[in-house]
Amino acid sequence: MAVFDGLPGVEVTVLQGTHAMAEYDAEAVEVSPLATMAESHQHNRTTTKYIESVDDAEFAINFTVVEAYNLDCPFLSFKTEVDGTWIGSPSMNSKALKVKKQWSRILSGPESKSVDHVLIKQMKFAKLGISKFASNRSKSFPRLMRF
Repeated sequence: MAVFDGLPGVEVTVLQGTHAMAEYDAEAVEVSPLATMAESHQHNRTTTKYIESVDDAEFAINFTVVEAYNLDCPFLSFKTEVDGTWIGSPSMNSKALKVKKQWSRILSGPESKSVDHVLIKQMKFAKLGISKFASNRSKSFPRLMRF
């Protein structure tokens, strides 16, 4: 998925195993006339998609930058939070993109580091409750992902 049209060459996808999960467009949300300048700025730079998932299934986030992206600074970083929890900030430098023509990193979860090892807590989809209105649906529900 392209993050948004203003960033050609930058893609973020949610992976289950090694496969990119299917994404579905979310309905457009109007910005309130009372929104602050910061809220309006953020709204214009946010893409919202739905994905379907299974409760407790493991997932990861794949970040890809290709040569089509015009990197006009020394570094590009992806500050990543899931449900308000910091997961990581993969960063690339402009020299790597020029040499390799593509950069990619996968985040599987937050890392804990000690002197001799790194422990990654694998991300999983939380179990969603079923309302009486949705009780006849399958165990696969749309999840909202904002990039």
